[in-house]
Amino acid sequence: MMNSLTTKKIVEQNDVERFILPYENRGWERADMMVLRALSRQTRVIGYQHAAITGKHTEYCLSAAEALPLPDVLVSMGEVTAHMLTHRGGYPEGIVKSGCALRQKGGEVKILPPRRQPAHVLVLLSTSPDYYARTLFALNKIFKAPGGYSIRLRAHPLIPLKNDLRKTIVFPYGEDHSLEDDAIDWADVVLYSSSTTLVLNCVQRGKPVFYVPVDDYLDSTPFTSRRTLNGWFAPLMRFIRPWRNWVAWTQPDGKRG
Repeated sequence: MMNSLTTKKIVEQNDVERFILPYENRGWERADMMVLRALSRQTRVIGYQHAAITGKHTEYCLSAAEALPLPDVLVSMGEVTAHMLTHRGGYPEGIVKSGCALRQKGGEVKILPPRRQPAHVLVLLSTSPDYYARTLFALNKIFKAPGGYSIRLRAHPLIPLKNDLRKTIVFPYGEDHSLEDDAIDWADVVLYSSSTTLVLNCVQRGKPVFYVPVDDYLDSTPFTSRRTLNGWFAPLMRFIRPWRNWVAWTQPDGKRG
């Protein structure tokens, strides 16, 4: 509501030629666009799709009969997300333009250091406290036996790790609050259970990443080919033990769904 009131005040007091906003098809974005369409029809609305898209992000899927305000131009993070928006999401091809990932740096090739002892395991927590709880439940099973691991948990900056969840953790760990580049440099292997742009940066930097499947039905990994990724994960067996019954461990009742 505050966003749309602010937008209303802006267009009432100014001749707005272009209005640029981040785009995730959220309610406040639609409210802003409704204000612009009603009060400033000459304004060209440009949306920037800035976050990773996964199978779980159903808000990007439009039905054929769905009526909602859309930007005049929707700039995606790149060709892959542009294809997902038009072919999977149902967005008109005429408004979707392939752009670039402003939150990502350019590619940087580095020679990975030898595996450290103990192995450095960086766990990326994101999306919601529920995902935190599911991820930590799985990790409690994986790391319950003493092992040669140095584990750091990195919470999403907007979703702090609460004390009640800290109390459920049975393995030794530290919390990572360092700069993003420092966190990636520290890690030998990266675990994640939900979409986060940081995992894309880890892959770009050559770090092996491992998807912890804690979803009930829909994947929350930004990668489109898990079969290929599973091939990459095989060498990580020496880091993550034991592997058997992983799926059963991802839910407290031993079931998925």
